[in-house]
Amino acid sequence: MKWLIASDIHGAYDNFARLLDIFKSEKADKLLILGDSFGNYFDYDSQRVKNRLNYCKDSIVYVKGNCDDYSDTSQLDFSVNNYEIINMGNKMVFATHGHLYSPNMLPLGLKIDIFLFGHTH
Repeated sequence: MKWLIASDIHGAYDNFARLLDIFKSEKADKLLILGDSFGNYFDYDSQRVKNRLNYCKDSIVYVKGNCDDYSDTSQLDFSVNNYEIINMGNKMVFATHGHLYSPNMLPLGLKIDIFLFGHTH
């Protein structure tokens, strides 16, 4: 399975559209978004980003960022969690935005091989 990973779109629709073009041209199976697709200070066109995310919902795995508030995420047609644990064959991947968890601060009892996060801009 081929994954494309992105983070911190902040409503920049043109950049998001380019990301989706790459997703298609690379023939990726899943798009993992590490949060902050919407937000406050770069909020160019969050509604268009939401519409396109919903259109691609079957390919999306999404974790909530610190700028993704309920008014945005409630309009999505797929689940949004603070983190996702993804089994990639013989590797366990922990995906989060980075504002709640870090490699040294994980939910108790988890053994992971790969830690993915955004929030770095």
